[in-house]
Amino acid sequence: MDQTGYYDFLFPASGDNYFSFYINGTVFQDVMKPTISGGTQIGTTQNNFASIYTVSSGAWLNQGTNTAYALINEKGFSSGVLIGQSSFTFAGVPEPSTYALFGLGALVLLVGCRRRTV
Repeated sequence: MDQTGYYDFLFPASGDNYFSFYINGTVFQDVMKPTISGGTQIGTTQNNFASIYTVSSGAWLNQGTNTAYALINEKGFSSGVLIGQSSFTFAGVPEPSTYALFGLGALVLLVGCRRRTV
């Protein structure tokens, strides 16, 4: 990821309680049940699954630092735990194809200038 934009997420998950995954947002650390506000939920909250399911959705990511959260809630939603928090950063660096296109354009200009002077 090298620029601000909308990115798709696709990954497996499994468990027997309520799982939720979020990108960015603010964590409110309640004594019994943390919640996340203002972020983008990836997929839907899943529960009571005996096998691996696929989480898929998209989120808007900004250049700089973004944070991913995984949250588990007990089946009755009376308690929960933030089981994962991971920050990731990406910078606005041009892709290699951008450099290739720039180089090709410079080469065309050089050839054009050389033909005029010969």
